[in-house]
Amino acid sequence: MKDLRNFKVIKNENNIYKVNHAIACDFDDMSNQGFYKLKLIPKNLPYQMVKNLLLNISPNYFFLNDKEDFFGNKEISFSIENEHKFMGLNISSEVILMKREYEDALKSKITIDEINKIMKNPKEIEDFWASTFLFETPNIKFSKQAASLGLESFDKDISIFQNVLNIAKNNDKGLNFFVSALRILGIPCKISKGYGINNEKIIAIASFYIPKASWVDIDVDKKEIINDNFITLSWGYDANDLDSFKADISNINGKCKISQEISIKKDL
Repeated sequence: MKDLRNFKVIKNENNIYKVNHAIACDFDDMSNQGFYKLKLIPKNLPYQMVKNLLLNISPNYFFLNDKEDFFGNKEISFSIENEHKFMGLNISSEVILMKREYEDALKSKITIDEINKIMKNPKEIEDFWASTFLFETPNIKFSKQAASLGLESFDKDISIFQNVLNIAKNNDKGLNFFVSALRILGIPCKISKGYGINNEKIIAIASFYIPKASWVDIDVDKKEIINDNFITLSWGYDANDLDSFKADISNINGKCKISQEISIKKDL
């Protein structure tokens, strides 16, 4: 079993479900045997809902079996056709692995009734999931003037990730301006916290959604991108919305090589 991660099930105004970090899962890469496993933890999570979501979102894989493990957790095994495309991500030995809010998800004891209640009233989502970033209900709100200040700190001659590292050094306020600026420009961006393997705490100050590569987190303490032994499964967002930000990620000798281009306009 590789790691634990979180999903969130959100229903928007068009009754289309999105999934984004809230249901704690084990993800077991069994690709050498032709299938993968997704285990929902704890057992009171909306298992059937998640299963239906996966089927609706990505038709190019099918379930092998559904069962409970010794502890009563629901387990889904599935096979992926073609190029191992899973919910818009390429799953292979080169994917970036991340884990988010694992302990919070387990402690929250989410029930199906609570999930359904929140879906009926989107305004409650931000309060209920206060620790999680949502595009529909952002937990970072700044004016365009504040965003302009963030853009003034942005250096186009270096990578966006190096910019974040530079701004984030002992400067949370500056980082918030920067995050706000990127969001207004249409680049999904958030501040997040995560836990590494063996519960070694890591603080990822900034995260960016990159088309076809999921989220990229930055460990400010280590001044590097977190890319080892973590995975984020996120989908439901159209890469066409991110025309101003394009990136390619590859894994070379265990290190993450990232190339990207960004178009910044200051006429906010």
